Amino acid sequence: MYTEDTVEGGEINMTVVDQSNLFNLISQYNKIDSTTIKRNIIRLIDDSQYHKNIPVLARRLDVNVNTVYGWRQPQRKLNVGFEAALKLSHALGVSITELMK
Repeated sequence: MYTEDTVEGGEINMTVVDQSNLFNLISQYNKIDSTTIKRNIIRLIDDSQYHKNIPVLARRLDVNVNTVYGWRQPQRKLNVGFEAALKLSHALGVSITELMK
């Protein structure tokens, strides 16, 4: 069993504790109301360097620009999956838990 993360040959090996923490984070994320996540996405994008340049953010996330615009429309029912939220939080330089508050 690994006691710390290692990167060998491009592969990432996670400890059992790391995997457990990741599983718990995904479970918590999936329990959060989508309205809360969208409200935080709007706030974080508005506070970021991408506020006036959504197409650049969309390219960085490798998603269609309309997807990002959809995330920013509070009235639109559009769930943001964990992987997309993780990419977004990374691009914005914040912890994914900021989307979950």
